Amino acid sequence: MLPPSPSLGASARSLVAYGDDDSELQRCPNLWFSDCGLVIRADKMLFRVSKDMLAARSPVFADMLSLPQPADVEMIEGCPVVSLPDAAQEVTVFLRAVFDPEFFKPYPSKTDYPTIRGILRLSNKYDVDGLRKRALVHLDSFPTRQTDCCSWIGTRENLFSFINLCREVSALWLLPRAFHMCSDLHPQSIICGSTPPNGTHTVLNQDVQVAVLAGSLILRTEKMSEFFDFIWHPAKIEGCNTPEACLASRNRLRRRVEKAKGMFSPLDFPYDLLLERMSACQVCQKALRKGHKLATRQLEESLPEIFCLPSWSELVAMKASALG
Repeated sequence: MLPPSPSLGASARSLVAYGDDDSELQRCPNLWFSDCGLVIRADKMLFRVSKDMLAARSPVFADMLSLPQPADVEMIEGCPVVSLPDAAQEVTVFLRAVFDPEFFKPYPSKTDYPTIRGILRLSNKYDVDGLRKRALVHLDSFPTRQTDCCSWIGTRENLFSFINLCREVSALWLLPRAFHMCSDLHPQSIICGSTPPNGTHTVLNQDVQVAVLAGSLILRTEKMSEFFDFIWHPAKIEGCNTPEACLASRNRLRRRVEKAKGMFSPLDFPYDLLLERMSACQVCQKALRKGHKLATRQLEESLPEIFCLPSWSELVAMKASALG
């Protein structure tokens, strides 16, 4: 079934509706091939590309371009015009990926989040399956560490855009990590949305807001206590030669953790820094690091449940199906 928004043969009057003056239209220098017979318009940008090649890559465009042209079809240099409702930046990277094999190479080739987003959204919308899978693999490189998020996604504000994109293209296996990265944001930011520099204001859907806010509360309160139980259990660690002194040190550490309840997710708590400063023996410190690693793995496994998402087994199956 064809998407209703793209239109083949938009009249000159409908094109002017995009702006006050058609003289503002610009040709995309990398995507204007004088020997090709189709002009695509997005916002104020024009692209001249091969109708046959585009139809061969996209069943949606193939169906759309097979329709008879109306009598009043808009023509530019003898080529029919297709007007798309998509953003010019996204159409640009999408068409470059379709027509230039060097532009968007498979992962781990370097790219950036806006390019991935534009290509993935439109390859999903226009059913370019191979390109969609390639973009999904790039998207799947989204980092697990909070500190790496900003460099990968460009700005922290783009996190909301990332979440909306994952939902749009059914890449739900990436949401537990992304939802957790939202958990240290102020509730007002989660509810009101964000605007990246020179970007579009982005708001999370209401069901996502509820899931993130509820999950954040669970992480900062009950999970904070459960997570750090390993600090004082067992009371005596095997191999420790100073059990009383080490237990006192561990209890001080646990009290500091309790004071931070409501402020941090356990996965964001600066535990390693505090562990380095405590006076427990090396045997106890090694046991505490092991306990922290186990608690981290267990909490990460529970993130889908905390954020009201499908189970990890379902998410892993979705990923295998999408990337297979």
